[in-house]
Amino acid sequence: MTRIEEAKSLRNQGLSFTEIAKKMGIKEQSVICYVYSDTVCGVNKHRKRVYGEKVRQTIKNKLNRFNLPLEWEDELMKMFAFYHYSRKSQGGLGCVIDVQSLIQLLCRHYKIPTPRSLEVATYQGSGSKRQVSGYMDVLKYMDGVEVAKPIDYVKYFVKKENLPENVIDLAKTLIEKIPKMHRQSKNPRTLAGAVIYEIYKPKKWRDQTNRIITQRCVADCLEITEVSLRNSWRQFFKDET
Repeated sequence: MTRIEEAKSLRNQGLSFTEIAKKMGIKEQSVICYVYSDTVCGVNKHRKRVYGEKVRQTIKNKLNRFNLPLEWEDELMKMFAFYHYSRKSQGGLGCVIDVQSLIQLLCRHYKIPTPRSLEVATYQGSGSKRQVSGYMDVLKYMDGVEVAKPIDYVKYFVKKENLPENVIDLAKTLIEKIPKMHRQSKNPRTLAGAVIYEIYKPKKWRDQTNRIITQRCVADCLEITEVSLRNSWRQFFKDET
């Protein structure tokens, strides 16, 4: 019996991937590869080519839409195969969401600013919570790092503008007042911008800072739009003014 046959046999017996990995003395990810060696995300082998063409077309459409290099197509296909198929056992994510998340990751790899329209699709588009969690999972699984949090952008702004350190503590307090479920579905840059504006807008925190920072200044530094900043501020802080 080959290793592939052994893995499939144990899987058919109802064992989990973790149990199979322990029994065979291999990594869980290797077990997943063995079990799905003849399938693609549960799709029979004879449909593999059709599914692959669908993924490739999705990649082409997204690269065109976001005006990114078409030369990324093959690299994205390889990344998709590695990520999407091996994560299927953990619930998987939709093809479009995975492709968009991987494109964001590739922008990160090549140090190209993520297109604004792609950020909007991830953080504000339909099914936003699922898309945000998809990008977070891609970044952690493929690069081993966590997605930047709003407070990280606040710290960046504080350092760049040479602001007092107590601004970070003020920002943490404000961020923690926002329900976690709302924070997770919000672009961290935008949320950070709203928090900074809340701290520095006229008369709000006059006992803690004498400086006023405009929306334009915050938006330009964090590479967001003033409209997004204002919308985020209105959503979380306007009623407190």
